Amino acid sequence: MVKEKKDGLERTYIKDAFSKKGKVLLKGWVHEVRDLSKVRFVILKDVSGQIQTVGIDSKTDKESFEMMKTLNRESVISIIGEVKESKQAPGGKEVLVEKIEVIAKAEHPLPIDVSDFSKTELPKRIDYRFLDLHRKETQAIFKIQSSIQQAYMEFMIKEGAVMAQFPSIIG
Repeated sequence: MVKEKKDGLERTYIKDAFSKKGKVLLKGWVHEVRDLSKVRFVILKDVSGQIQTVGIDSKTDKESFEMMKTLNRESVISIIGEVKESKQAPGGKEVLVEKIEVIAKAEHPLPIDVSDFSKTELPKRIDYRFLDLHRKETQAIFKIQSSIQQAYMEFMIKEGAVMAQFPSIIG
């Protein structure tokens, strides 16, 4: 995975944040936002998982705290914050937000529902495949397909088969 740096911090993937202490730089998609007035939560997801981030009126940068309530689902953001133990947080840890930067703001409303309970019809999901790939069900299908392909490839190599990749001729 690519090493990225910002403000002297190297990017941490969410799966690795659970084993870290101190300040981290996270980047990912906004999965959910909850606003409780003086406390705001953003569930952040990346390719490796998801984590709860929390902004507290008195501890989070004012601009970032205000920005938290305006975030749209699937917007791409960068968060600098401190990993803390939390019994209420999924996974037992959360990130106390110091600063947020919006990298790409998502359209609101999204053209398709990307929640796990989406009832969007297949033709529309195909038109917006890049968004549909954010759904857990769709990801699971591709993970299963990938595992099957990998197992088949390993079996064939063990049997002495040669893998050949031919160029496609379009005409």
